[in-house]
Formats: sequence, C-alpha cells, structure tokens
Amino acid sequence: MATLLYRVFIFITFSCLSYQQSTTDAVSTTTTASSCSCYPQNEFFLNKTSYRSLDLYVTPNYMSCSKTRCLNCTYKVRTQFFFKEDAIQINYENQFFECDAQLLLTNCKNQRNMLEWMIDGDSDIDQFFSQEPELCISFTSKSYHGYCNFVESCNFHLSFRYVQRNSEITFHHLAIKHYTLQPTDPYSILNLNDVTEDYIGFSINTTGYNPLELWSAGVINDTDMKTFIYDATDMTNYAFTLLPWKKFDSYRSQTNSLTIAVPPLGGTRTYQFLWRIPTLHPANCNDTKNFDFLFPRNATFSKTIVASNFGSCLYSVLLDEASYFLPILHILQVNYVGNDAVQVKTPIGFNPNPILEFTLFEFTQDTAPYLADTYVYGNMINFVIPPLGQLSITFTGLSYSDRTNVDRTFDDRGVGVIQSPAYPIAFEEQDTTQLIRCNKGLASYTINIVAADISRTGYLKIFGDSRLVQDYQKGRVNETISLNATQVLIVFYAGPSGTRTNGLLINYEGRFISQSGTPATGGSTGTPTENPAGGSTGKTAIPTMKPTGSNGALSGFYGTLWTLGISLLLTYLKPMNNLNLSMLTCLLILIQCQYANGQTSSAATTATTTNPITSSPSPNCLCYSPNKFYLNSSDAFSKLSLYPTSIFGTGNNYVKSKQHKNKILPESRSGKYNGQENKNVFAKLKPNKNKHLPESRPKKTFLNQYKSQEKIKSNLIDHLDGEPQCSPCVSCNYSVHIDYYKPGDMIYLDFQVFNDNCTAYVSLTNCKNEISLLDHLQKWEFIGGNGGGSLRGLQFYTQETDLCLDVVTNSSSGMCDYSELNSGCYWELDMHYDVLGGFESEIGVMNFTLDNTTSVSTIDFDDIQYDQVGFSVTASTGTLELWSKSVWNESDVFILVYNAQNLTNYNTTLLSDKEEIKYQTLSTKQGFYAMQKPQDGYLGGTFHMLFRIPEVHAANCNTTNNFNFALPVNTSFSTSIASVNNGSCMYTILLPRETDEFYSGALPILHISEINYTGNLSVKVSSEFGFVKTNLLPDSTKRIDLFQVSQDSSTYWNDFMIYGNLINFVIPPGGSLNLVYDSKDLHQTNLNEDIVFADRKLGVIQSINYPFREYYTNQALAQHISCSKGVARFNMTINYADISPRGYLRIFGDDKVVKEYHTDCAGSNVIQNDVVSFDAKDVVIVFNLPKIGVPSKGLLINYEGNYIGMSF
Repeated sequence: MATLLYRVFIFITFSCLSYQQSTTDAVSTTTTASSCSCYPQNEFFLNKTSYRSLDLYVTPNYMSCSKTRCLNCTYKVRTQFFFKEDAIQINYENQFFECDAQLLLTNCKNQRNMLEWMIDGDSDIDQFFSQEPELCISFTSKSYHGYCNFVESCNFHLSFRYVQRNSEITFHHLAIKHYTLQPTDPYSILNLNDVTEDYIGFSINTTGYNPLELWSAGVINDTDMKTFIYDATDMTNYAFTLLPWKKFDSYRSQTNSLTIAVPPLGGTRTYQFLWRIPTLHPANCNDTKNFDFLFPRNATFSKTIVASNFGSCLYSVLLDEASYFLPILHILQVNYVGNDAVQVKTPIGFNPNPILEFTLFEFTQDTAPYLADTYVYGNMINFVIPPLGQLSITFTGLSYSDRTNVDRTFDDRGVGVIQSPAYPIAFEEQDTTQLIRCNKGLASYTINIVAADISRTGYLKIFGDSRLVQDYQKGRVNETISLNATQVLIVFYAGPSGTRTNGLLINYEGRFISQSGTPATGGSTGTPTENPAGGSTGKTAIPTMKPTGSNGALSGFYGTLWTLGISLLLTYLKPMNNLNLSMLTCLLILIQCQYANGQTSSAATTATTTNPITSSPSPNCLCYSPNKFYLNSSDAFSKLSLYPTSIFGTGNNYVKSKQHKNKILPESRSGKYNGQENKNVFAKLKPNKNKHLPESRPKKTFLNQYKSQEKIKSNLIDHLDGEPQCSPCVSCNYSVHIDYYKPGDMIYLDFQVFNDNCTAYVSLTNCKNEISLLDHLQKWEFIGGNGGGSLRGLQFYTQETDLCLDVVTNSSSGMCDYSELNSGCYWELDMHYDVLGGFESEIGVMNFTLDNTTSVSTIDFDDIQYDQVGFSVTASTGTLELWSKSVWNESDVFILVYNAQNLTNYNTTLLSDKEEIKYQTLSTKQGFYAMQKPQDGYLGGTFHMLFRIPEVHAANCNTTNNFNFALPVNTSFSTSIASVNNGSCMYTILLPRETDEFYSGALPILHISEINYTGNLSVKVSSEFGFVKTNLLPDSTKRIDLFQVSQDSSTYWNDFMIYGNLINFVIPPGGSLNLVYDSKDLHQTNLNEDIVFADRKLGVIQSINYPFREYYTNQALAQHISCSKGVARFNMTINYADISPRGYLRIFGDDKVVKEYHTDCAGSNVIQNDVVSFDAKDVVIVFNLPKIGVPSKGLLINYEGNYIGMSF
C-alpha cells in the first residue's frame, strides 16, 4: 500500500511540473511547436516584477530548424523602471558562420548599434547594462545556400534581465558614482581602476555649459575588455563602445555628461582616459592638443609647445602601468627658453573635486639641458610652462619591469630628481638606491630632501665617498644638506615587507670644484633645517591644492494538487517514521510549484498546522541500542552522528544490522564536499570483510529498524517540539570499529559540547588506554541569554581502528536539557570516513626521518603541504625526543600527538596559551611521533618544536642540554658548553618564526652579542632549515655554512646579526665556547645598522631570506662599515651572491667602486667564494635587485677589517 501511495504521489508531482512548464513556456514565448519563423509577438515588456529573464533566439524553436528559410525579424523591448537607478542586464552570444547575418540592438532613437563590437562570426557570452526605456532589435539573414542553419551556424541568443539598484553584479553593485569637472580643474584622469566595488561605473559632467571631451588610449589589446560609453549621466543615450583593438581618439559629449561602465567580464587596466573641458585645458597653449598618451611603451615621443603671453600653458603626459607601481616617464632631452621656471607636477587621488597635485621638481632655461636621462613616476606628469615660455622635450614611457637602475653621472654639473617608485602614494616596497658621481673628481653637492617618509624600522642614509654623512631614522624629513665628495650614494629603506610609506623625493645638484684623487675631507658643509640626527626633521612636504497578477482557475487546479499531495505524503510517512530524501525533494517541488502560480503560503501553513502529530510529555531518554557501530569506505558519502540521546538519532534512514562491506570508491567523488553527505547516518552493527565497490556511489537500502517503533515515534515528537527534557540524565558508552580499505584513509571527527544547567563529560579513547582525545577542548564561541554558557568544538583526524565513547551527564535536579538551542548539556560527535586520493583538501601524512647525519631538526605546521593533515618523525636509531614551546601570538590551539608513524596510538596533546609560554617535552624509545595540523585559526610560529636523537645530538658534549629556544625575543641568553676530546659537540639555537613561511617573508633573526672560544680548531656555524619541503630550497635539510670562529678571532665577532631557523655551532674536540645572544622581532629591529670598529672586526653580511628565493624587499641590502682610526685592510669573501636580471652587487671603498658584479636584462649571475681585498676607511656594500622580475636566493659575505696605521 505504501509503495502504491508513493507512486501516486510522484505522478501528481510530475504532472504539476509538466503542466506548469507548458504554461510558462506558452506565456514566455507565445509560439507554436512546429514554427521556424520569427516570434509571433514583436513587443515584450519588463518591469520590477519580471523575475525571469526574457530570452530571444533566432526563432522560438531554433533547435529544430537546421535547414530552413532565412529570416528577417524585428522586436521591441519596453521597460518600466521602478527606480531610475534600476537597469537591464543584457547577455549576448552568437554564431554566424555559414550565413550573412546582422543583428542590431539600438535605443530606438538612433541607429547606434550596441553590438557594434562583434568582430567575427563567433562571439562568446558578453554582458553589459542599459537603462534605456526602449530597445529595438533587428535581425536579418541570408545565405548563398538559399537556406539557414539556425541550430549551429546562424544563431544568436539575447537575454534581458531586470536588475534593481544596488544589486550585486559580479564584483560590483548596480550604482553609478558621479563626478563634476570644475572650470578651476578642467581635466581628470579618472580611470576604471578607480571604481570601487560599490559602483558599476562612473559619470563625469561639467558646469556652466562647458563642453566635455573624452580622449582614450587602449593600453592592453584584450578582446574581452569592451567598455560601453553613454552620453548622459546614466546608462541611457548609448554613444559608442571602446575596443582595445580599435583606434580611438576623442569624443565630445552632446549633453556635457558621459557615463562609463566597468566591463563585467573583463579587466579594468585596458584604457587610459583623459577627461577635459576642451576650451579650458589647453588655455594659453599654441596647440589645442596639449597632451600625449605614451603608448606604445618604449616608443620615443617629441613635443614642442609654447605658452602665450596671457598665462601659463599646461602640457600633460599620460602613462599607464600594468604593475602595482607608478609608470615611468623617461626624459631623454629637455630644452627650454623662457624667463621663469617650469614646474613639473603629478596629480594623484583621481578625484576631480579638486585635483591634488604634488610638485616633483622645477627647471629653468639654465638647468634644463642637465635633465637628460631623468626618470620620474606618475600616471600623469604636468609641465606648467610660464607665459611666453617654449618647451621642447623628448621622452619615452617605461613599465617598471623594463627599467634598469642606472647611475647618474656628470662632468661639470649635474641636476636631477630621485623619486621612489610610488611617491607620493602610501605604498609598499618604496626602497630606492641611487648613486651620483662626478666623473672629473671632487664636486659640491646640494641634496634637497623634499619629502622622506621613514617607517619605524626604515632609514634614509646619505653617503659621501662611502662616508656616512646623514642617517635619518623613523619620521618625516624635509631639509637640505650640502657636502663635498666625488660620489654620493643615497639609500632609502622603507622597512620589511608589507610596510607602507609615502616614499622619497629628492632634488639634487652637483658641481665639479677641483681635480682631486683624494676623498672628501669635511663633513656636512651646510646647515640642516632641523635636527639632522633623525626623527621628524624639518617641515613636512605639503602638496599644493588647486581650487576647485494571478489566474483563478489555474490556482484552483494547483490547490487541489497541493492538498492531495500533502495528504498522501503524511499518510506515507507516519508508519515509516523516516523523512526519505526523495520524499523531501518532492515536497520542495510542490512548494515551488505552489509559489510559481501565485498561491499564498496559507495552504501549506494550514496543512502543517492541521498535522495530527502533537506534542506529548517527555519520556525518559535512552542511549542508542545497540551501542556498537562500524565504519568503512562505503561510508565515505555519509557520516555517523551521535547525540546525548537516541531522541536525536531517529531521523536515521540507514540503521543496519550488518556492517557494510568495504568498497573501492570513485577517486573523483567526495561526499563531504559535493553536497552528497547524508545527515545522521549510523554505521552498521556486525563486521564483515572488505570487498570492492562498483565505480559509482553506493546504493543504500533499508534494513532493520529500531525494535521499539512506538517509543521512537514518541521521542521524535518530543524532539520536534524543540524541548527534549530527560529524567533521569543519561550516561552511555559506545564503541566504533573502523575497517580501513587503504592505509592512508582516515576518520574526520567533528565534536562540540554545550554545558550550562547540566554537565556533560564526553571521553573518546582508542579503547587501549584511558587517554581521551577530547580532554583539551578549545573555546569556540560564547552564547549569551539565559544562563550564558559556552559552545566548544574541535575538529581533527584519526586513524585509530577502534574508538570508545563514554558519556556522563548529570545535574543537581536530576533532569538534563539536551536541546542545542537552549541552555543545557548538549553534545554531538560526527564521524566522516575520508578516502585517500579523493577530493578532500587535506588527506595524507608527511614522513620525516632523523639519523646519525641529521640528529636534530625542526618543523612548523605552515611548512606542511596543503594536502597533508600532518606529519610523522622517525628516529632511525636511539630515542626520539620532542621539545615544544608555544608562544602567545595565538589564541588557544591544541595539537594531538600519536606515538606511531600515523595517526594511531594517541599519546598526548600539545597546548598553546595566549597568556603565557608553555613548555612541553616528550620522549619515546619506540622512535616515532605523528601529529596533525590544527584545523582552525593557526598561524605560523605558535608552536616551536625541536626533534632530536639525544644520543647523537648531545654526543661529545659536556651536557645533554646542548640546545635552547631563543624566546621571548629581546631576552638575553648566555651559554658555556665544551666538547670532550673524542669528538665534536653541537650546540643548537632554535629561533622563533616571525612569518608563516620561509619563502613568503623573512627568516628569524639571531643577534650575537659576544663570542669567546678556546680551542685549537675553528667553530663552524651553520643554518639548518628542518624538514621544509619547497622547490625554493630543494635540499632543505642541507646545512648552510655561515661563518667560522677561531680562538684568535672570536673576541672580534661581536654585535652582529644572522638569519635562520636552527643555528648550529659545531665545537671541535677539546674546545670550549661561551655565547651571549638574543632573538629579534623583525618589525621592531633596525637592520643593517652601521658597523664601526677601531682595530679589528670580523662579521657576516647576510640578506634576510638567504638562502631561500625571494624578491627585492627581503633580499636587497646596503651595509656601511667604517674604521674609526683610519684606513683598514679589508678582506671580503663573497660566499654566495645570486644577482637577478638588472641587479648588481657593488663594494665601495671610500670614493671608488672596488668591485662590481651585475646581471644584464636576461640570465642570472651567481657568485661563489670570490675574495676581494682592498684598503679603505669607509666601505659600503650595496646589493640591489629589481622589484619586479626573477627572485634571488640572496647574499652571504664574510669580512674582516684590520687597521693598518694609515690615515688620510
């Protein structure tokens, strides 16, 4: 009987759908089934209530018209907009191959075709918007065959959808941002990049009947970047479409207003715009085209322009840049005739109300010729030419990636500008290094620091012949200094990666004063404006601001179907006591059917409220019976869910008396992520053997149900009422056996508990010991209301074959409230079977090994590959020790540790605490530990873990405590350690991580204050990077040698910094080492500070991410070394230097470049173990790399300086 009712229900459902679909199709297309002609109606209407899109094809039944007569059709779409800001979204695609077809879409007022951008017979789906109240469509087709194929080669699809204002469209909202050009600011370079996600476009208009003109250049030839322009303040009165491949000059608005929309399916860097009032922007110029677009890049442009005697003339150069830096104007030659100075400015902000301009530099008739080969940055560079002035200029536009940093040299006089690549915009990576040299010898320099925004750990250093003239630290600088030198080196370091500053702007002039081969003898010969030592020094550069209805019969039919469907459904469901998924699907279909035909929800509400099921008094709650469950690979598309009482489990459809057999699952399917998981699915009751599954989703069938159906029905009623009260409280125990098909398969557990008026203790063990995996719950979220309470949850993996669950709940009243919505003691445990090699984002365990060669190592969870849930460490010999420290850069985090090579044999949990450092140690003779990544909220560096084989790592040392965690940062540590005579001893320092990954940031910093070594041979110091697996450092467990210390030199190794993760000091037999050191916080530390010594100095110069590949910010450096007593002899070993294209390594000795290594535009240049010796008082080492291009492994130099008794 139930089967018969089910079939009747399905028949009624599909009858409803078929009837609705046929009716809807008739309403939307109003055509006959056999027609291959135009639509019978030629007008269509849209308004706010048009929830479905209007779709037009060549013919309503085009899929049946493969060989038919060609058609000519015309239509009109009328739209009644509820708000004027509403719009029509138009989607279009076509295939015109074997027919001569034309499709026009106009606003019915003119013949401007909105589809003019069609360039071939095959157009992908395109999307644009219109606010036109009427749209006219004209389609014509013909073919030399005499017929047209509307199925494949001669078809189109137009879709019209009503969109309400502020609706989210792709990445933007349906709104227009409005701007106004004022007569005082008659131009703007507002671009599509400046449109935020709050708007879909912008409009620009003028005031006082001033005309509006748009000039544009396509900078990226991308056929997907079509941009629509409307001659209005909204998206009406379509004007034209900008196409990157089609040359466009200018368009003058007929309404003094233009609107532009962002391409919904394309990018925004396609065009460079100039909006201007054509009667005012070229005022006082002899050429109305007083501007140039620098496209294509690297092409040479020349311009001569003259200002009249009535006022200044503005000449504008517009550039665009594909990178995140400003584009570059490379001035090749300048000639100027005039009395007053030409001002060179750049506008920023792109807001024309008003325009914010910054002056970059000025030049006169006298200084103009010296500006050849000058580089400045900006999207728009304005030259303000004084009255009667004449400017002739030759220039080119460069992308930042095309620029090579070149020295500025001169013979008698040099004038120029030094600008960081994003000045004056607050941005990252503003670092700038510039060398200025007088070819003839000593020169007098005037350095005008117009603006320098120095971050907390940044600096601006000015060197004269390698001597440090000024060192500015944190703050803003605006001052002028003077000095005499042959060459000047300016180094601006903006700070670590991610530091934002407004950058640097310097104007300078140098004049040759004598023929001299000696270095400069004096200091700064000028007087700084303010304190030259650093901080906020002088006035801040201030930019100049320029002024500025329903069918009754149909409803009855659907009402009848609805009533009959609900009655049959309830009749079927009552004896089954299960909500089958297919039944729910049918019910939802009926609801959709009801809604689509104008019915109110009252019928459904009535059906629900008249349900004969009513609440009954709460029974005593029960544990699940039976209490044993089984999981295997057949459950990969479902989950086992357990609750405080069987009340919550009665929605289970698949309770089985036998364990389902293990099966091979499709590698491309995962129930957890494809939406196919089934809630509250319980495992089976008796074990069976594995066998293969067919390559499809397992088919579930009903087996045995619970014995007491009446009791379950009563519990279900009570649960639906939302207030399950149980008396007495329930305490239960369960066991789950997992039969794994593949060794890498896992169980994913999700547990949560809510304790308030009663208490729930839930223990989950591996059935071999009493150690619970749930003992270290972490706070998830607080819940307010009656009594408060906290919901706690954790998610983790395990590979245990057996799990034992023991639950104890109690309260003072003896009654427990198990509702998850109210205060009580609700808990839930979900188990998913995850298949190795499925679609899971994380599955698998990485394995690492310690041995006699590598006896100590470290790892951070951020170094684990994304598709791995954790890692294991195995000691091939001896004992495996784990030492762990957690720091408070994180909220509470837990790490489950297993005493095995996989996630079995649970041992303990590592804990972090945001309030204090936690120190934990573990030791196992079995030789292996495994652990998994935290599932939520973990940042690199929370746990610092050191694994070692103590019998090997501490061999030959006078103590087994031959290591240290150098944290907290800025805490001084000291150690004394000695090696016994029969072998070398290793002392290891583990440094705290500052960033998530080595290759995305900077290495930890070790500051060594003192070294004192006694022994015959040298101590070898190396950096080791643990179990990191990355192609940026393929042999990551290889030790990187940093330097060596002998007894003779040890006291001269002091106050220097090196970078690494594990730093190892290998002490020769019989040697004794004393160390004083601390770790540093990258964001609180000034790097590469000046090194000054009197008699002797040894040290290391290392880029902060060596030896990992990294770009400019964390590898480039400038280091100054000076002998305070006079000239010293320097011996420098370039252990390693990876110079990427357009980069260089320079070593300056006083006024000379002692050694230079560089790489041209292509290839690479790696220097290893090259020795450079020279005499000098001051030394500057500059390792400069391009900000865009090939990454570099960085730099490592060992140096020694000895005073030789000479002084200039």
